Amino acid sequence: MNIVLESVIDPALCERIVGRLVEAQFVDGGATSGKLDEAVKRTLQLPLRDPLAREISRDLTRSLSGSEDFVNAVRLKTMTPPRVNRYDEGMYYHDHLDNALMAGPRQAVRTDIAMTICLNDAADYEGGDLIIQGDSGERCFRGNAGDVIVYPAGSIHRVTPVTAGSRLVAVSWIQSQVKDPGQRRILFDLDRSLKALEAEGVRRELRLPLLQLRSQLVRLWSEP
Repeated sequence: MNIVLESVIDPALCERIVGRLVEAQFVDGGATSGKLDEAVKRTLQLPLRDPLAREISRDLTRSLSGSEDFVNAVRLKTMTPPRVNRYDEGMYYHDHLDNALMAGPRQAVRTDIAMTICLNDAADYEGGDLIIQGDSGERCFRGNAGDVIVYPAGSIHRVTPVTAGSRLVAVSWIQSQVKDPGQRRILFDLDRSLKALEAEGVRRELRLPLLQLRSQLVRLWSEP
């Protein structure tokens, strides 16, 4: 289930974050690549213990929690703090899989969903495409400041080499209350359909059977 959620983060917040990153002390991103060969990953990261990193993480988490689309798409149980990554010219992240478990704020997070938060516009750099493999082949994703891309963390994926400019993103991993990506997609589509029906002025009594169906599926599939 690959979903692009547009303008989840206020572009003005992204602009402020990017401005503050100009003087930030980035480190080699290879330190968090686990057992991967160093040749697989070449990127820069803002250390999570850096005060600026903590502030950015809090701001992004707060914005995400306020987005109905994001909440409905991921069915959040817990997540890792968003971490800022920078890809300058020549940097990349070749085909890889994310770890099934990662350290979270209180306990290990089962990585059901990977998330990329775009902090600058795709026009600000060349290359740097997020490529995700799926049953129907590869899909390419690029986003503008404030867009959020969520996809199954078990997918093989890569970031192509940046050929000009800098790609700025924040990444995080999510444990969902609904483990199965197909079930999450059904619930997400139901939520969007119900929202559209309400916007069209469809009476609640006509929407009630769908609301009941959604509630039954949430009870059936959720792991609170």
